Amino acid sequence: MGFAYATINRLTGLAAASFTVSTGAGPANDTRLYLNDGQMAAQYTLNSGTTTEAIDIDLGAAQSVSAIAILNHNLAALGSPTVTVTAADNAGFSVGVVTPKATTTLNTTSPKHKDHVLQFGAVSKRYWRIAFTPSLSTSLKIGELFAAASTTQLTRGQIDGSGEGFKVLGVANEMQYGSVRSLFFAGPVRRRRLRFQDWTEAQKNELLTMWSAVNGPFSPLLWIESYEAVSTAAATAQQECIFGRLRDADFEWTFTDFLYRQVPELVITSEGRERGA
Repeated sequence: MGFAYATINRLTGLAAASFTVSTGAGPANDTRLYLNDGQMAAQYTLNSGTTTEAIDIDLGAAQSVSAIAILNHNLAALGSPTVTVTAADNAGFSVGVVTPKATTTLNTTSPKHKDHVLQFGAVSKRYWRIAFTPSLSTSLKIGELFAAASTTQLTRGQIDGSGEGFKVLGVANEMQYGSVRSLFFAGPVRRRRLRFQDWTEAQKNELLTMWSAVNGPFSPLLWIESYEAVSTAAATAQQECIFGRLRDADFEWTFTDFLYRQVPELVITSEGRERGA
């Protein structure tokens, strides 16, 4: 087990027509573009009351996908929600059908369990289906989908001093006579702080490659916690993830003759979940 990340989302740039509801009540209004707008705050909404809700995706051509992340969702409302990922060569899902991820029960007991990534061996198909069960007691909401072209695992883990928590984004200023004026932007957002030490040059370059792929804080990435190799992951395995950005625009390190003694602290802050009024 360890950490992994993905930077290329196969869904980026797809038109709304690329997303259809194959089963279920369908959206009350057309919010399909919220599934791939690069932001988690605005959510795709499906009506409630059906046995299964399934979202079909047309990538336009066969493309390799190795993980699918479901971000800023309200699947806890389903009680014990399950997700199944299917892929095929035709829109009717009758030709070349495979099931990259068998039915998986999601853990939604923690506030940080609003983001899940389902990992599987790379599969190249044009049509993909994400099915949710059981019957919905409330409208299903999803802030973003991320279909990872590939995932990259880091070969070393964190050291003591790493941590995680939540942060509210906004501004609060104390005014004259003790009153406070505030402006809320988003929150709570998850923050992950990682510290690394005694890395070889090759291991340091793993972090540098990740940082370079997203230009530091200027593009989002999918950070995967407790990464498991596909060959050892059980059908019910699931991973926590963060869809967010690196905090720093610089990447520096200190070193000895043989080891990079202190690789920089990396801070990943998730994208906002709510829009300020």
